[in-house]
Amino acid sequence: MLKHIFDEGSLLSGKARRQMATIDDALYFAFLNYLDSRETPQDNARAQIIGTYKLWRYSAEHEGEYALGRVSVFEDQNTRALCVSVILARNSSEGLRGTRDQFTGYLFDVSGMYLMIARDPRTDDLRMTLFPRFRIDEVGTDINERSVFAGRQSHIVHMDGFALGIEGGNGYCSPIHLSLVDDVDELANIDELLDVVPEGDQRVPRRVIEKLKRSGPLRLL
Repeated sequence: MLKHIFDEGSLLSGKARRQMATIDDALYFAFLNYLDSRETPQDNARAQIIGTYKLWRYSAEHEGEYALGRVSVFEDQNTRALCVSVILARNSSEGLRGTRDQFTGYLFDVSGMYLMIARDPRTDDLRMTLFPRFRIDEVGTDINERSVFAGRQSHIVHMDGFALGIEGGNGYCSPIHLSLVDDVDELANIDELLDVVPEGDQRVPRRVIEKLKRSGPLRLL
């Protein structure tokens, strides 16, 4: 009987989960309801944060190396959910096979901060990142003709926070920095830069390394 209740019939929670599975972006809206979030903060986030960002954090594998990834924030055209796509890669070198991990999830405004929740559907690894600090500046083609954005608008250009993640069965906590990609040529070629790179590599600006170090070290959990 217990086997039927818990495994075969999933009678305790299976019905509710099956119903939720029919709702597109169910987690996004369920979490907004859990937060009792108003629409205005989420709309403000949507207006100021949609775009592509470079991601920097410590490598969880080797000391003295940094992961350079890409974060894309976009709105689902049908549900209006604020979605994220995160790509982290390591190029092949010295006989090691290259890797490419892609996470998908959502971004939320929580008490004036930003919370990103994403998972890798291939491995089920989970990442949660809180950004308590961010900088807003004016961007657009009125300021820089190579800008990704038309005209002139206020937009988040930098974000700093902490990522709590699972990677290869291990947990870690790392400072993280995002920087807006606001050049059409750089945006077109960003995926070619993604890699795990050593300190001193020109792809990781010195100011980013110093900012990460001020925030603290990587902690394996």
